[in-house]
Amino acid sequence: MWEKVRKFGLGYCDLPTMMWNVSVFLRLFTVNIDSKYKKGIPIFVYVAVTLSSICYYYIYLFSMLWFVFVICPQTGQTLEAMWALSLGVPSEIGTLRLFYMKLQMQFCSRDQIRSLTDDLLEFDSKTLPDHRRSRNVLKHLRDVKKRAIVLWLVIVGTGFMFIIKHFIAPEHLTDDTFAPYGFGSMEESPNYEIVAAMMAVCVTFINGFSGNMTAYIIIITGYVEAQMLAVSHELENIWKDAQDHFRTTRNLEIEINKDEAKKQRILNQYVSDRLKVIIAQHATLKQFYLKVRDVLKGFLGIAFFVLIAGLLFNLLGGLRNTYMHLPFVFLQIAMDCFIGQRMKDAGIVFSRAVYACGWENFDKNNMRMVLIMLQNSQRITVLSAGSFVNVNYKCLMATIKGSYSSYTTFESSVNK
Repeated sequence: MWEKVRKFGLGYCDLPTMMWNVSVFLRLFTVNIDSKYKKGIPIFVYVAVTLSSICYYYIYLFSMLWFVFVICPQTGQTLEAMWALSLGVPSEIGTLRLFYMKLQMQFCSRDQIRSLTDDLLEFDSKTLPDHRRSRNVLKHLRDVKKRAIVLWLVIVGTGFMFIIKHFIAPEHLTDDTFAPYGFGSMEESPNYEIVAAMMAVCVTFINGFSGNMTAYIIIITGYVEAQMLAVSHELENIWKDAQDHFRTTRNLEIEINKDEAKKQRILNQYVSDRLKVIIAQHATLKQFYLKVRDVLKGFLGIAFFVLIAGLLFNLLGGLRNTYMHLPFVFLQIAMDCFIGQRMKDAGIVFSRAVYACGWENFDKNNMRMVLIMLQNSQRITVLSAGSFVNVNYKCLMATIKGSYSSYTTFESSVNK
């Protein structure tokens, strides 16, 4: 039992273990990304998720919209409406992503999510465990898992802070912005206890699924990035490896006789064999880039525009009132842009590695292969949010700037 718990830590950073980590948590939300897991998900999990979804939609969608569009216009509570929207709109990311995943897995002709997961695991199984490339991949995957753990802790921790707020200040609900429709006064029992329990369930459901889904996205993008960086390292050292290979294969006679032509043939044969392997690996990774982009464009598209709206409502509601909502919103936008930039940077690193591989020492045939690789590496695949905008650092800065500009435009209307 303890050994299984330890696998969730940084001591186990290989892809199969990380996929197992995230699949265990996602099954708690009725999502099975592991095609080899045939035990099925217990019925009580489906019941719990269904009840949590009903609670969420009742409080943070129906009651929130009722408060914003019915109560607030009557009372003139514009600022309170922004508070409610800053809580309700960003939280939609969890249910929308869950609905999108279930739609993909149950009703699409080809389950892209499980297919991508299986393809990555199969590719990883072909990597020699004691090879330098494998060690480099594991080194990068440790950073990926650290990234996933930190984001998971922040997202889930934000929800935990929301829940314990009720116990620290017992006279307050998890959120006092609005009372759910039909409950009347929250100062009366059992209204207070019922709504407090429902809000705790909603927060656990939304933050839990959002944290696990974010971890899954970080892992699949991080693995492709790690493989691309490892292949780039192999390409950069290909000429040095060829010389080491020549020295360690008993070519002393060639060195003594100064047979430079034969030496070059041996070196270039080694380079040719390695280049063919690297070209095949790069082509496979390019396919993974395209698959990851196709799978994630729906997730990122749903999340990105919802989170941008949520960020704007957080600002309009006043940070003194929405400071606990902001980490949940901003960190997910920042992480989407961060992983998009990292994948783009990995492609650029490979392109630069082509220049730095010592191609000037190769024969003409090997130079042609390097030229083909150079041409292929120029077309860098980038992640996009719903095919509308590429997610990277430039996108993050534009989002912050646009949100602040919108905030300054609408601030005077909200604070009247």
